Amino acid sequence: MVGRRQSTGNHRKAEALIADAWAVLESQSIGKDILSGELIPASKETRSVDVFGFYNDSDAARTSVESKYKKGRYGTEISTLYGDIRFATAMLLLSEHIGSERYVTVDNVFRSWAELVWREVARLGLADGLPEVKQESMTDEDPFETEVLTGFDAISGDLKVPSSEAYWLMTQHGPLFSTPMRRSNLDPREPETHGPIATTSLVPFEQTQQTLPLGYVSPALARIPHPSLPPTEMLMYFQHPVVQSMSGARWLKFDDNESYTPTVDGTGAVITSDEVGSVWYEKLGTKQLATEEDVRQSALESIRGEAFEEEEEEEEEEEGEQGAQNGESEDVEMGDSTKETTDNKKEDDQSQDKSDDKETANPDLAKLSELGLSDSDPVDFVKVLEWTPASFVDDDEFEAAESSTEQELISKMLLQLQTLQRIRLSHNNGTTELIPSSEEKRLALKIQNALARIADDHGPKSIGLPVSSDIPVQQVSYPGVLPAPDVKYNQSRLPGLSSNRGSARKSGTVRR
Repeated sequence: MVGRRQSTGNHRKAEALIADAWAVLESQSIGKDILSGELIPASKETRSVDVFGFYNDSDAARTSVESKYKKGRYGTEISTLYGDIRFATAMLLLSEHIGSERYVTVDNVFRSWAELVWREVARLGLADGLPEVKQESMTDEDPFETEVLTGFDAISGDLKVPSSEAYWLMTQHGPLFSTPMRRSNLDPREPETHGPIATTSLVPFEQTQQTLPLGYVSPALARIPHPSLPPTEMLMYFQHPVVQSMSGARWLKFDDNESYTPTVDGTGAVITSDEVGSVWYEKLGTKQLATEEDVRQSALESIRGEAFEEEEEEEEEEEGEQGAQNGESEDVEMGDSTKETTDNKKEDDQSQDKSDDKETANPDLAKLSELGLSDSDPVDFVKVLEWTPASFVDDDEFEAAESSTEQELISKMLLQLQTLQRIRLSHNNGTTELIPSSEEKRLALKIQNALARIADDHGPKSIGLPVSSDIPVQQVSYPGVLPAPDVKYNQSRLPGLSSNRGSARKSGTVRR
C-alpha cells in the first residue's frame, strides 16, 4: 500500500516537473525554435536514430516536440521528453556553423535547461536509489522508478564537458594554438581541417603549489631581512588560514535615499550617526542647500518683480488723476512761480561761486568732490585698516569686466610679466640680489585678482561636472606581520689555490 502511494506521489511530481520544464524552455526564443521545429522522427524513438543520418535524409517523416506534447505522448516519462529535446537541439546545431554566435547560444540554452531539470529531479527525489530488497521481490519493483533512474543517468551525462577542442599548427618556432572552437557535445560532426592544420583536445590545467608552514607566512622577528637588501615579493604563495580569498576595498554608492556608509567596520566598531551626518553634509548637503537657495532666490525675485509692477501701475494712475486736478490751478500760479525761480537762480549761482573758490584754495576737497564725497562724511577706520593693494582696481580691469574680455587681459598681462622677469634675470651677474620691481609686483597682483574674480564668477556648478558619489571604505583589516623570505648569504670570498694546497697537506696526499 505504501509503495502505491509513493508511486502516485512520484507520478504527480513528474507531471509537474514536465510542465515546469516545458514552460521554461518555451519562454525563450531559442527554446521555441527547438520545440516548434519539425526536427524529430515521427514514428521512431530518438534513442535508436542516428542524428547525422536523419539530418541528411530528406524523405524521413518528421514531427515537432510541441505536437507530441499537445497529444499527450510524454505523460510522466521525463527521459523521453529529454531525449526528444536533445535530438531536436542536435538537429538545430547541425544547421549552424561550429563556433558561431547562434551555435553557442543554442548549446548554452540546452545545457542550462538540462542542468535545471537535473537539479529538479534530484530535489524532488525522483532519482533516489531503489530500496534494498531480496531477489524474490525484484518483480515487485515499480517500473516507473526504474525508468526515472536510467533517464537520470542519461541526463547527468550531458552536463559535464571534460575537454574542449582547438586548432593547432606546427611552425619552425613551435606549435601555434587557436582559441577553443566550443563544439557542443550533441554535435556528431567532426571539425573540418585543411593542410597542416589539425585539431587537439584541451584540458584544464591545475597548478600544484608547495605547501608551506605557518611560520613562513608569519615569521619571527629574527627572520626579517636587513633593510639594505633589495625588495622581494610579498605574500608569495599565501593562503589565509580561513581558506577564503581576502576581500579588498570596494566603492560604496551613496544617494539621498540610500545608506552610503557601513554601520560596522572591520574591527567591529559601530560608526556613530554624527559621523554619517558629517559625511552626508560634506558630500551632498552643501550641494543640495545651494540648489534650494537658488530656487528660493528666484522665487523671491519673481514675487518682488510682480509687486513692483503693480505699485508702478498704481502710482501712474494716481499721478494721472492729480495732474488733471492741478492743471486748472497751474495757470493762476504761473506768474508767482516765475518770480521765485529767478530769485532761486541768483542764490544758486552765488553759492556755486563760493564752493569753487574753496576747492581752488584746498586741492583735497577737489579730489573728494570728484569721488562724490565731502569733508563732512565720516571715515570708516575698519575699512581703512582692511585696505590692501589688492583692493585697488585699474581702469583696464573695469573695461575688461564690462566687455567680457578678462581672459584676453590676463593673457596680455602674463606676457608682460614674462618679459619683465626675463629682463630682470638677464642682468644677473651672480652677485646681485634678484628683487622684482614694483611694476612686476603690481602686475602679478593684478593677474592674481583677475583669476580670483573669474573663479568666483564661474564655480563648479557653472562648469556642469557631475559630483562623484563614491566613498572608499575599508571592508576588512588583517592585522599581523608580513612574511619575509629566507635570506641565503653567499660566501664573501671564493676558495683559491692556497686553500686547496692547505687541504691537500692536511690530508697527506702528494701529487706527482
